[in-house]
Amino acid sequence: MATLFRFAGVFFVIYTQEHPPAHVHVKSHQKRPDWEIRIYLGRREDGGEDNYGRSFGDVSIRAGNPKMSKIDEYVDYLAEHINEAWALWESINP
Repeated sequence: MATLFRFAGVFFVIYTQEHPPAHVHVKSHQKRPDWEIRIYLGRREDGGEDNYGRSFGDVSIRAGNPKMSKIDEYVDYLAEHINEAWALWESINP
């Protein structure tokens, strides 16, 4: 697992040996999270729909009950750092 960044007390991570479609995990704690979501990256070029039908900002809840009011904040933060997210994704998943 590679931590992309920490923002507002949550962790943005990409797991090694991850599967497509490209996405970032956002979770409340690195070891024992109360909740975890995936934020999909979409197409590298423009964030549009990828081959898996996911666009940038699509979210799936993996575990727990995250505050829905915060999810948009996490997506917005990731949008500001999209190039960093793609660089890490591509370094882990060539």
